[in-house]
Amino acid sequence: MKRTLLSALVVSCVLVICASAAIAAPSHRSSAALRESLPGGWVEVAYKDAEVAVPKTFSVVYPNEQYCGVFASTGTIFLGTVAVSQTCLENKSPGAQVTLVYMRPQYFPPDSLQGYKSILRDGLRLYLVTVNGARGYYSPALGMEVAANGPDALGVLSTFAPAPRRAVLATGPAPQLPPSWRSVSFDGLSFSVPSGWTVKRTNYTSGIGQICSVAGVALGGADSVVLSTDKRFLAVACPLIGQFPQLPVDGVQIDSGPYAPSVTASSDCLSLKALHACVVGGASYLYSILVLKVGVPGRSKPVLVSIGLADNGMVARTILYSLRAA
Repeated sequence: MKRTLLSALVVSCVLVICASAAIAAPSHRSSAALRESLPGGWVEVAYKDAEVAVPKTFSVVYPNEQYCGVFASTGTIFLGTVAVSQTCLENKSPGAQVTLVYMRPQYFPPDSLQGYKSILRDGLRLYLVTVNGARGYYSPALGMEVAANGPDALGVLSTFAPAPRRAVLATGPAPQLPPSWRSVSFDGLSFSVPSGWTVKRTNYTSGIGQICSVAGVALGGADSVVLSTDKRFLAVACPLIGQFPQLPVDGVQIDSGPYAPSVTASSDCLSLKALHACVVGGASYLYSILVLKVGVPGRSKPVLVSIGLADNGMVARTILYSLRAA
């Protein structure tokens, strides 16, 4: 008889370990080259330490959203706790032509997993799970599970991997700064970026991330630097549209003025040369932007540093470890 383990979640999750799996083990993507192998029109969706890729036409429902609008006709990915009723799902996403994906934090005590068979893929140990009748994987290392059903389910599950955030914040030596990179200075802070990146200086802020999209998910400009004194808040009238995956991009945004976004730093802090940088916590900043409160010598208030998390995270990690006092 197959052994099962019930998780204590709002929606029941059954962990089923089988001798053979009906779904393929995912590739542990660890480089930009592997990410380029994604099907055309697919976008990575990161949440905490894990990510999957889905078609860019999918809807995205963020943690605890009470959402029952018009879901995309191709599929929906739910992040975190599902606050959508089953009736809503059945009415808005009926039939086998729609793919439903669930990705959320999960923890099973290591002792409870003893005796269960698992899949080891490029160093990532995975256990089979079932969530809402959808099959998928649980990763103890990532503290996350993902499950999917529908026509794109196998494709989505094959992309389950560590998110760039995990690589950026991993322990270990700082990356070597490429000689072609250039230094940028702003309000007592200096850092390095690739030489081809554009630099924009502004007095306005409209928050962290893409305007007219869910804040804190992904930066608005790829391969760019935005330096804001945050003296004025820019209010934008946005159309009422569905939520779709935002493309993760490399980039930097610095906020240092009176209208800088209000955020709370976690206890996860780094010593970067003469700087003390603490990672911003909270559910709004667990996607494809790393936000830090950085104490700069001579300044009474910390500076907010937002770094885009794209590809394998090595560009972001190099920028992070280049931070220094100007």
